Amino acid sequence: MTNFKINEKYYGFILTAKEYIEDINSDVYLFNHEKSGARLIYVSNDDKNRVFFTTFKTPPENHKGTAHIMEHSVLCGSEKYRVKDPFNELAKGSLNTYLNALTYADKTVYPIGSTNEKDFENLMNVYIDAVFNPLIYERKEIFLQEGWHYEFNEDKTKLKYTGVVYNEMKGAFSDPERILAGTISESLFSNSPYKYESGGDPEYIPQLTYNEFIDFHKKYYHPSNSYIYLYGHMNIEKHLKYIDEEYLSKYEKTSCIPEIKEDNSYIKNNVYSDTYSAQSDDEGSYIAYNIVTGKSDNPLHTLSMDILSYILFETNDSAIKRKLVDSGIAEDIEGWYDSSTYETVLSIVGKNCDLKRKDEFKNIILSELKRISDEGIDRDVIKSSLNVFEFHMREENYGYKPKGLAYGLKAMKVWLHNENPFDGFYRWKYMDKIREESEKGYFENIIKDCLIDNEHSSLVVVSPEIGKQAEIDKKTDEKLDEILSKMSDYEKNQIIKENESLREYQNRTDTKQNLESIPVIEIDEIEKSIEKIDSRIIDTECGVLHFTPYDTNKIVYSQIVFDTRNVPENLIEYAGLLTDIMGKMGTKKYSFRKLPTEINMYTGDVSLSFDIYTRNKEDYTPVVSLNGKAIKDNMSKMFELFDEIVFNTVFDNKDDFKNVIKAEKLNLENKILNNAHMVSSIKALSHFADNSIYKDRTSGIAYYKFLCDIEKRIENDFDNIIENIKETYKHIFNKNNVIAAFETDEKYISEYKENFENFVSKLPDYKFDIVKYDFDKSINSEAFTTGGKIVYDAKATNYKDYGYTYSGDMNVLKTIINLEYLWNVVRVQGGAYGSGCQILKNGNVYCYSYRDPNIKETLDAFDNIGEFISNFNADEREMKKYIIGTINNFDRPKSMAERADISFAAYMCNISDDIRQKERDGILSADIEKIRSYGAMFDKIMKKSSICVIGNESKINENKNIFEKITDI
Repeated sequence: MTNFKINEKYYGFILTAKEYIEDINSDVYLFNHEKSGARLIYVSNDDKNRVFFTTFKTPPENHKGTAHIMEHSVLCGSEKYRVKDPFNELAKGSLNTYLNALTYADKTVYPIGSTNEKDFENLMNVYIDAVFNPLIYERKEIFLQEGWHYEFNEDKTKLKYTGVVYNEMKGAFSDPERILAGTISESLFSNSPYKYESGGDPEYIPQLTYNEFIDFHKKYYHPSNSYIYLYGHMNIEKHLKYIDEEYLSKYEKTSCIPEIKEDNSYIKNNVYSDTYSAQSDDEGSYIAYNIVTGKSDNPLHTLSMDILSYILFETNDSAIKRKLVDSGIAEDIEGWYDSSTYETVLSIVGKNCDLKRKDEFKNIILSELKRISDEGIDRDVIKSSLNVFEFHMREENYGYKPKGLAYGLKAMKVWLHNENPFDGFYRWKYMDKIREESEKGYFENIIKDCLIDNEHSSLVVVSPEIGKQAEIDKKTDEKLDEILSKMSDYEKNQIIKENESLREYQNRTDTKQNLESIPVIEIDEIEKSIEKIDSRIIDTECGVLHFTPYDTNKIVYSQIVFDTRNVPENLIEYAGLLTDIMGKMGTKKYSFRKLPTEINMYTGDVSLSFDIYTRNKEDYTPVVSLNGKAIKDNMSKMFELFDEIVFNTVFDNKDDFKNVIKAEKLNLENKILNNAHMVSSIKALSHFADNSIYKDRTSGIAYYKFLCDIEKRIENDFDNIIENIKETYKHIFNKNNVIAAFETDEKYISEYKENFENFVSKLPDYKFDIVKYDFDKSINSEAFTTGGKIVYDAKATNYKDYGYTYSGDMNVLKTIINLEYLWNVVRVQGGAYGSGCQILKNGNVYCYSYRDPNIKETLDAFDNIGEFISNFNADEREMKKYIIGTINNFDRPKSMAERADISFAAYMCNISDDIRQKERDGILSADIEKIRSYGAMFDKIMKKSSICVIGNESKINENKNIFEKITDI
């Protein structure tokens, strides 16, 4: 690493500050570009998972969604990389560990990551050119495609709005919680950009003109308004030189930089209301009490508020939650803390509320906050909550995000508002201060100062409105009819010409020269052999242990699974129910309130889940998983908690049971709303695949309807419910169907083995036969209506039913279908926000769309995959890209927990290293002829596939001839 010196210039960048930050084991350098005014941070360390992003401050000025449309549009070609969709080309042919673009309420971020140094440079170069030199200035079609445009029907008598972002936001506005979040912002900020929907409101998006769109880029996408971030092991001088010479040196610094100020013109104790589209009054109302708590540029405050929100609302010991639920005002309470905006907001959200008691809702909150502040918070609750946060900080599991990106986004909260960004990288010094001060009334003082003695608050109610979406659609149609009636023939012809130009643009094939401008690494740079995850089987007197040795920083990951194939068919849903109530209800030793505190005090998590390990659609193993993770010193305590939950859960406490069922039903409702593409895919698969029927009945739509029924039966049929739970429990938790997997350091094996054997020795010794299920598969196509604005389409089938076998090159086929065909036909041309195809080893194939305005057109597109594949053509370079993009899905860095999960799943599904290597060989050797040969397979299997659609009632009824059954979800 070059020894950079303060106030010295390096390729146009002046180093203004540097600091070693122990919390992230990195040297951090802060630069300002003298000529352009750009800011740059470099985080130097040995991490090979390199990260780059550039951020622009983009506070919205209205609801038109300009920032969001711009985020999509700049990635549709640039001066150096003149292809229609560089983002898609990079997705096809790079080894990225992260590739995305993100629109926030006040900023837009363009992040990439890669462990391959050459690939990292390629990704970074494309992204820099995209943001500074996009083709939006010469190609209006980009705005029409990604934003919005008019479209005529076939006989030119009707108009409609369409566009990728327009349709995406129609889907977003189908979610009542999205409407609630927007109304909260509007209620708190009367003179701030945060009162506007940065993603765009579908009612206002069509008001955005192309000229306004272009002016937005000119105003905000200037280097003086940019924040550039580089992280990891790299030749930083090379990158500084490139960024300066190719881009920043061509700009002059400007002072026209947006400033986000504190909103001091708020209405005290404001009350706001809104509605969401629903099909019945039973869909539930929301009440939210909201408080502006402080500033996001204070990391100590934001961490403190994160922890306080957890203490107050995320545990069963929450007095506020208990008081509001017991009073009957709300069925469930959540705390939403948002520190992504300059002024941070805590919202106390009630679900399924009695709106007539909204004032009482607020009064109870304030009364309980005062009581808690005066009497103090239970010390054990504070300690256990701090332990949860410290465990997650130690584990550093950020899901699919590289940790370097997580660090950078956290620092942006400070940096964006002109404070010292180094403060945003620290974690442990703030946690140490919080732990120390927590013994001196620290959280109680925050409650008093930030939550009670604070007039910057609001009360928001959001209620269901039957037929609202139909009324919106009617008004939109009337408005479009009026627009059409006032159009001259010239204006109509202009729309026709624009649409023809757009279709021509969308159907145009990129030239070879332009495609080759997108740099691609060589196949030779890809590792030919699989990454082997070391694991072995340890036989014990009590069953099999699957062990994955790894340096886990003294964390022990445990998964004890119980085979549920012996559960009678009429009790399958109860197997799912057990995973929802065990670990959440009270036990003989710990009450409903105290159990989560005990879990958090000693572990990172103890919970149950339902999983299915599938070899083919009839050969599968459904399991209840008892999951835990803890520091090695607390391993025995983790097993004590396993004992308490498995052997001593008190199922027949009606009040606890009722509270848990209500919460789980609401959680599943949110899952169905926010992940309807996966829910519809599972339902489509369940029309023919036993494993998917099981999944649907334990976590899908069938299970949701079961929970609704259970909730209705609690008062009058509770004894029968409990009897079924106990009978199901007996089939699952016994010695004859248990196996465990764990990951930790080698030296902790004997201790884990001893704890496991002790646990299993207490299980009963029941013996049950595996049940041969005879599932009903009489329905092949169905739809579920919601109050939403859009639909989620799915078609599913199984290629093994038609005599085909799995091959590694099917993964390349999937990449081609997703990024060449569905991306262009369903997303770009059809206007859906997303779509995809999955081809699984067990033979199952499913295609889905996400936030889609269409049904028949999309289902037809799925049917036509075979024709596309049969006629598919690609030269050697293009095939190389598909192979690289495919192998990238296998080679992304894995967290400690992911390694253990992957290794155990391979064991359960009988996937050996030889099978994995054969699969990898198939990917690397894929060629155009083999890919084309799958066209006949898709022609055969898709024409007879099963269908499920979830979404807009009117749209589904317009296509009712497609479905055998239509149900209100």
